[in-house]
Amino acid sequence: MGVFYIGINDVYVANQARYDNTIAESGDTIQKLIRRFKNDSVLYQVFRIVRGALRARDVRVIYGTDASARYFPVSITPTERAAATATSKKPQGLPQFRNRLHALVDKVEDWGAKAIFVTQRRGDVRYDGNVLRGASDAAIRAQIVLDRINAVTLSVCAKTDALCVDLASEIRFQNGDFSDHVHTTRQGSERVGTFLAKKLAPIFRGH
Repeated sequence: MGVFYIGINDVYVANQARYDNTIAESGDTIQKLIRRFKNDSVLYQVFRIVRGALRARDVRVIYGTDASARYFPVSITPTERAAATATSKKPQGLPQFRNRLHALVDKVEDWGAKAIFVTQRRGDVRYDGNVLRGASDAAIRAQIVLDRINAVTLSVCAKTDALCVDLASEIRFQNGDFSDHVHTTRQGSERVGTFLAKKLAPIFRGH
């Protein structure tokens, strides 16, 4: 089995398509030198780390960046949420995300195993019955985008031999489960682990 806890980072990739493109193998000496430099240069690896940290800071996906995640003053009803989803701009890169999931399914099947996708939810939103509450309007909007990404994941499972665990819809997080709006604390990780253990145990026992 190959288990993929996937989706939330894709919300923050501004141009997802470019991550699916690789430099084609060719006899071009310059391209070969560029590839070799990127693969082997320590300086380039340091540059990538620094660049990644700065990008993570800009979109606030680093640990401890959202102290407001424990408060949820903004709310949206199912009707309002459906309307917001219908009128919001379709997230960029959904087709590429779908293609990546299919590629993962194929790769895992080549290994003689089955892909299991687990959907994700943000730490700065909570469900109060059917009402979605968030730390801010931005948190609500980001969750709506993540909902669309999760829907793509579920649709790929429905059309392939992959299995899906819809953690985003089924789990109920609590205060103290997240250190920011993306990363779980030890308490939150234990909650996710316990949830997945119950869901995956029957699947693994059957194989």
